[in-house]
Amino acid sequence: MSRHRVALGLVFAVALAWSGLMAWTLGRAAPASANLVAVFAPGTSSEAGFRAIHHADATPVRGTWLAFAWVVEAGDAAAIARLRGAGALWVAPAEAWWPLMRGGCGFDPAWPYPAKGD
Repeated sequence: MSRHRVALGLVFAVALAWSGLMAWTLGRAAPASANLVAVFAPGTSSEAGFRAIHHADATPVRGTWLAFAWVVEAGDAAAIARLRGAGALWVAPAEAWWPLMRGGCGFDPAWPYPAKGD
């Protein structure tokens, strides 16, 4: 086995372990606000996700760039269990996933854009 394959395998294993640990940690985190990200099975239509959110007595805030992921407002702590019972595969605090909520754009400049002509 070449050294490149070993190095690539090691990088992949570390990235996989980190991703799994991050997902597990965020899934157990208590939401700092009432906004959550609810992720349904890939291929779930926007309409089916909307119905599931409504069935869980949560309020949809907005969709994301993924049709099967929604930002929802939870009225109480039991909303996480209700969303999972309505078909959400994963529910986490929205603050941790702001690139997903912003349409996938992770760059947020700290300064305002100059107006044209400045």
